[in-house]
Amino acid sequence: MPARCCPTRAPSLSNRAPYNVEHYRQELDYDGQRIEYEQLALADAPGELPFYLRTSVDGVEMPLVVGRNSLMKRTAPNTLYEEVKVRAVRLDDYFRAEAAENCCLWIDVEGSSGKVIAGGKRLLGQTQVLMIEVEDRPVWQGQWLATQVLEFLYPLGLVPIARDFEWWPDNYNVVCVRQDLIARPDIRLAIDEFYSSIGQRLRQSVQKKPKPNLWQRLRARLA
Repeated sequence: MPARCCPTRAPSLSNRAPYNVEHYRQELDYDGQRIEYEQLALADAPGELPFYLRTSVDGVEMPLVVGRNSLMKRTAPNTLYEEVKVRAVRLDDYFRAEAAENCCLWIDVEGSSGKVIAGGKRLLGQTQVLMIEVEDRPVWQGQWLATQVLEFLYPLGLVPIARDFEWWPDNYNVVCVRQDLIARPDIRLAIDEFYSSIGQRLRQSVQKKPKPNLWQRLRARLA
């Protein structure tokens, strides 16, 4: 979902799925907040593309208002789709160069990250911090895996410094920082604080580890 700021309006938001668009138009007062809400997709070239809404998986009906549909079909078998057409734009066309200096991006596009970043070389070259969702194994047909995404970003000056564990172990978000920023003391301190907080949480989780129950104690003694 891209967002952009206009001189006379609040940010403009877009969503690829028609059911999501209609749902949130009814839920939220976009006009009252001066927000432009558009049905758009981000891709490597402008045009009209098929967007695949899962309708059932293994015979189980899927909800129509959901955020995990894509420009790509999933690799999982026994999946049925409703195909809709959606207008696609490139990142470099959607965000003007003069309006995107020193920007930060969050890209979470359900397997379509390769298409999105391929259409945004100029914008990514202006990006200071990027968080992008990646996978280590194919979840979507024809998707770029984590290594391909990072190999594309590195020549643009974006270096991976951290990751999370959103869907262990193959799906996660990577944070990249512009290479020339890493030497800044405040950036280095932020990275240090991040890893220190992880260590603190791990230490606390070990300290709060539940004591073994009777069965576990007996098994340990008899082992």
